[in-house]
Amino acid sequence: MVLTSSDHGPWKVPENISFKPTSNDQKEKASQYADWSIGEFMQQAKQQKWYGNTIFIFTGDHGVFTEHTYEMPLSFHNVPLVIHCPTLLKPDTISNPSYQADIPATVMGLLRINYVNKSFGVDVFKEKHPYVFFSSDEEYGAMHENGLYYYKVIATGEKYLKNGKFLEKTDYYSTKKSFGDSMEYNCKSIIETARYLIHKNYYNK
Repeated sequence: MVLTSSDHGPWKVPENISFKPTSNDQKEKASQYADWSIGEFMQQAKQQKWYGNTIFIFTGDHGVFTEHTYEMPLSFHNVPLVIHCPTLLKPDTISNPSYQADIPATVMGLLRINYVNKSFGVDVFKEKHPYVFFSSDEEYGAMHENGLYYYKVIATGEKYLKNGKFLEKTDYYSTKKSFGDSMEYNCKSIIETARYLIHKNYYNK
């Protein structure tokens, strides 16, 4: 696993390399450098004997605050997930709700290896979530496959149900209360289950 923080401050781009940024902004330069670096890595990987037998996965830990439509911005929780393995996969897009917890089961499915799934994730090529859960320091929420976005601000207890697919500001919680309550119940179920598993030291067994 390789973790890069190239586009996190302080933003520094190596000198004396072939990369030539097109932006004068330091943050944009760093992002361009990270993008260029991945391209260079893949070009070199293609020259290796193990390239055809390798599954490459590219993802992010979080997004950026590019919009402030909601108290819990969706842009901060929207990240790319690219799975690259030409010998196993043809170019395609999965638009079902998915998240990082799906990676282990999905990889094991591609490898066709029997495994015990101890995560909240699924193999995205075989199953799909009706919704996915995510959280930040002060909020938690979930996105449903129909585009409805539930989230709760922990400090105030305020909860909302919005059409996140189109970044609508209208709150539908009062008119779709049973749906919003169902989403909240599912979020709390995941939180409590995770807390229980951690308390029981389940993942170290």
